[in-house]
This record gives sequence, structure tokens and C-alpha cells, in this order.
Amino acid sequence: MGGEAVEKSPATFKSLKLGKYHVKIILDGYEPVSQEVEVKEKEFADLGPIVLVRITGSMEITSEPAGAVVIHAGNELGTTPLLLKDLSLGDVSYQIQLKGYKTAIIQGMVEAKKQKNLSAKLEKAVDSQKTEGFTASMGMKFVWMREGYWVGKYEVTQEEYEKVMDTNPGKFKGPRKPVEMVNWYDAVEFCKKLTAMEKKTGKLPVGYIYNLPTEIQWMQFVGDAQWSDAVTSREHRRSSTENVGSLRPNKLGIYDAYGNVWEWCLDKTDIGRMHDLRVIRGAAWSKETPYPVEETYVQYLETSDRFAWDPGVKAPYYGFRAVLVPAEPAQ
Repeated sequence: MGGEAVEKSPATFKSLKLGKYHVKIILDGYEPVSQEVEVKEKEFADLGPIVLVRITGSMEITSEPAGAVVIHAGNELGTTPLLLKDLSLGDVSYQIQLKGYKTAIIQGMVEAKKQKNLSAKLEKAVDSQKTEGFTASMGMKFVWMREGYWVGKYEVTQEEYEKVMDTNPGKFKGPRKPVEMVNWYDAVEFCKKLTAMEKKTGKLPVGYIYNLPTEIQWMQFVGDAQWSDAVTSREHRRSSTENVGSLRPNKLGIYDAYGNVWEWCLDKTDIGRMHDLRVIRGAAWSKETPYPVEETYVQYLETSDRFAWDPGVKAPYYGFRAVLVPAEPAQ
């Protein structure tokens, strides 16, 4: 009122001076409403309910070829070309899927009263001969993902790590136990050296390299993993890791997607407003978390929960899983 922010609705103003007042109702994401009201002696002026109109934008999504499914937050919205109306303002991200092509992710921003366009040029998936399993020359096994890459069937073991890095930092010794006491830099270096080794053998698929999974990739291959098939201290306290693959796999044939060791991801993030952290997913054998809170441990075991930690930290519950991905610069 009168150019000053006074109250949040619903609001009643008493003991006002007589006269006319300019009233403006403002709410983020909605069209502002302005009215003029006259305050008269011994009268109650009621503006009545003010209906605010949401400010929206629209997004046209196209793909080459057309006919691809558009997915947002796990929901299928339709097929390309697709016009989405009355969208809330802000950043948006969509998955574009078409059989025989790699899944694409497109991002953009919905702007007020504008129609924006997002377009995806889809790449054909690797031929069917490559969509089966893959075994590296040193014996590491990988599972094909329809998104166009292979993911390690198991977390990287101490035996595999030692073959590549000539050292075994694991606290809980065992050739088939997942390697731990490795930080993010160690995991990245392992993938680089493994790529170089496989190139020399001629076994490495053309155009592919070993790397850490992005967080999006981790969410793709975690699949339907169940905590009943996870090496954790959820039901009773454990004292160490277990051999990889000691319990059942998920529907994709991937073991220990939950539990055993936290898995480093490639992504940098700023969870908790701290910069240069790296994402870790999947929880570990112990009740330790990046932010230990014993009594709420179970909540850290949900698919949606995510953490990040200093890439230089080593602990007996941090390990990793390798993926074999197209050799494109990481975003």
C-alpha cells in the first residue's frame, strides 16, 4: 500500500487515514494486480478475493528423427514434435528416447509469455553385436545400457585395481572385495590407465573410454536394486565389505548398485553450498555417511538421496564402479 510492502494476504488494515490508497498485490510467478481503494469514515472497504493469474511460458520440443518419447521427472509427456503450454518459469530438463537411438537429454529455460524451442539430434545406438555383455582383456565384466554405454557389472575389486595401479589401498583385504580407501582422483586415474592398457591390447571398442559414471548414468543403472540385496548395516551392524556379487543383482544384471561401498560419480556439485565437491551415490556397508547421523541412517538408503564429498578424501567406505562410454568431453 502506498508503495510499501505492508502485509501478506489475507490482510486487514485498521486506523487508516481517510482518503484513496493504491494497493498492489504481488506474488512471484503471478501477474501483479493493482487496485485503488477509498477509505471512508466509519466504513469497511473490502476488496474481496483477488484471483491471481499465473505467469507461464511454453516449450516446443522437436527431435531428428521425430516420434521420440519426451520424459520429464519420470513421466512420459508425449512424442516429438511436442508443444508444452502453461509451464512454470525456470530451468527444465527432458529425456528424449527413441528405439534404436541413444537417449538424449536437453535442457532449457521457460520464460514468461514466450514460446521457446528445444531440439535434439538423436544418435543411433551402437549396433546389436555390441549391445550384449563386454569383457575387458583383464577380465572385468560390463553390462550394456540402452543409453549407449557399458557399466561395470561389479564395483571395481582390489584385484582389478592392483593390476592397473600396482597397489592395493584396501583396508579390508580380499581380491574380490571392492577396493576402498580411494579418493575421486584415484578412481579417475584408474580409468585413464585402464583405457591406455586396453588400447594396447586392441580390445577397447573404437571411440570408447573408461570413466566414472555421471550421476545421471548412476540413476539409470541403479535400476530396481533392492536393499534386501545390498551389503549394508541397515538391519544389523557389519564390520567390513563383502565380495562383490555376493547377493542378487538388479534386473539389469548389475550387482551391489546399493551398498558395499559408496560409489564416486564424475559430477562436480555444490551440495550444501560447498564448491568443488564430487557426487557419491549408493551408500556403503557401514552406517557411516558423509554426514553421520546414526538415528536417521535409513533415510540415506533411498534412491533419491544423494551426497557429495571432498574429492581428496579416502575412507574404508568409498569405492567406485567403472563405465565404458563414448570418448566425448564430460560436461
